[in-house]
Amino acid sequence: MIPGLLLFVSLLIGSAVHADDPSFVVVDARDGNTLIAHNADKPKPPGAIMQVMTLFVAWSLAEAGELDLDASTTISARAQMEPPLRIGLKAGQVVPFRRLIEFVAGQRSNDAATALAEGISGSVDAFARRMNDMANLMCLTNSHFLANYGLARPGQITTAQDAAIIARHLLHRFPENLPLFAVPGVKHDGVTRRNILSTVRPDLDGFTTMYTLEAGHGGVFTVERNGVRLIVVIMGASDPAMRRRMLGDLLDQGFAAAKPIVPVAPPRLDGCPMS
Repeated sequence: MIPGLLLFVSLLIGSAVHADDPSFVVVDARDGNTLIAHNADKPKPPGAIMQVMTLFVAWSLAEAGELDLDASTTISARAQMEPPLRIGLKAGQVVPFRRLIEFVAGQRSNDAATALAEGISGSVDAFARRMNDMANLMCLTNSHFLANYGLARPGQITTAQDAAIIARHLLHRFPENLPLFAVPGVKHDGVTRRNILSTVRPDLDGFTTMYTLEAGHGGVFTVERNGVRLIVVIMGASDPAMRRRMLGDLLDQGFAAAKPIVPVAPPRLDGCPMS
């Protein structure tokens, strides 16, 4: 990471950084090099970042033959009652896992995330344990999950740096699924709900926005230019305009800092090295 570049980005973002003290990080997706960071290891409520991990766990189970994505699960009353964002699932409906994944990726639906967790592991709590097991394999040192949807819970934390690691694992292991995050909208029961990601920047081709009162505005974003793909994580922006401004500045400076050619080094699920 280039110290002068970090200062320059802070100046570009201006009063936003000291007003709400958000966290952000820019990572080169090819080799995992951190290009820009501010408060990147500061634990914060994760918001919809948890849903990126949810999808990684689900796809990993499918890859291992432990989950049939074309099988279906019955929607519970709890899933129906989850607060927004939601796709509008009704208790008793039978929905394929593949469709639930599309709802989570394309609309960050809390009801679909809960239904996915219950269908895979029997309960949200049990699925959260799977997420924590995966976090250990990814060596996420500042993350702890108690649920798999975007609502805040005491003790549920992650960091911008950890979120970028999750995103990078997903990019390298399941690149074919990236388009699911960038659909303009998702349809259920005849109603199409817009994907908010598509309103932030037209060049974003994956991941998610997030907002809760506790976490503020932010998201996990990825863009590719001329063969260089960056991951940007923002946590704690005060409003969508601040998030959009930060994202634009961070992308511009990140691409300026990234080397045009670097060896690709896919992340590994080895856990943390022994000290």
